Amino acid sequence: MPHPILDNAQRLTRLDRSDMIRKVLDLPAQFQDARSRVLAHPPKLALKGVRQVIVAGLGGSAISGDLLKSLTWKKAPFAVTINRNYTLPAWAGKDSLVVAASYSGGTEETLSVFEQARKRRLKILALTSGGALEARARREKVPVLSFPGGLPPRAALGYSFATLLTALETLKLLPSFTADFDETLEGMTRLASLYGPLSLTAHNPAKLLALFLKDKLPVIYAGQDHLDSVGLRWKTQLNENAKQIALLNLVPEMNHNEILGYSFPETLTRKMAVVVLGHPQGDHPRIGRRLQLVKGMVAPKAAGLTEIKAHGKSLLAQM
Repeated sequence: MPHPILDNAQRLTRLDRSDMIRKVLDLPAQFQDARSRVLAHPPKLALKGVRQVIVAGLGGSAISGDLLKSLTWKKAPFAVTINRNYTLPAWAGKDSLVVAASYSGGTEETLSVFEQARKRRLKILALTSGGALEARARREKVPVLSFPGGLPPRAALGYSFATLLTALETLKLLPSFTADFDETLEGMTRLASLYGPLSLTAHNPAKLLALFLKDKLPVIYAGQDHLDSVGLRWKTQLNENAKQIALLNLVPEMNHNEILGYSFPETLTRKMAVVVLGHPQGDHPRIGRRLQLVKGMVAPKAAGLTEIKAHGKSLLAQM
């Protein structure tokens, strides 16, 4: 039987007043457009000796830095730090690249860090759709990578992340991700159809997950290795799109503290819908084992537990 809301296009359209469904389905097109823009006009910066990449941003702009860190931390010859603050770290110096990322161009914390980096004469790259950040960057002759505006920042992830990743490739800080990118684009396009509004609930994992989470407190667990940022994205999207609280913790850290929280009281844990983000190919074997133990310990205490497993050959596609 079709679901009376999730499988009713007219009702979905009336409820989705900000047209968020279409914006989500546009993610593959954003990835492709963003990459094409950077490859056509790559930034010009001398980055010899860079050992730190500081992504200064908040919300939907900062998550691109989180994803970059999760993707590259095991192999990149530089560290990635995400700065969600007004202040640039004292250690930022000649070996640092500061990426000022603000989709709107008006994020006051990012503008503050931009000014501090400029005064210290650090290497800076600006990512924005316009606003004060673009104006200041062009005035100071700081390279700017711009993308289309008019979207809620959370709906511009394709532009924010693909622009950042491609820029670091063209600047030779990272090797080419072309093959991984192509696989990811194909996978996202295919899944957009499987998860989209025209796919009936009975065969649609996204709609079934929505029903599982309805009227419960979502609790998301992921491995620390690569899906930490993916878990954070899940949490913040539930916050911003569903307008509700969601919790996130990572393994192995949660094994050392939060797991004991399921002891008491059951009146709370019985309201929690647990989602495990599984990553069999990418997690450390001990993390994989720990996640299996967590599932066994938590499932009897919670309102329910489901696992979403990563697919794809490349880490980028899996994320």
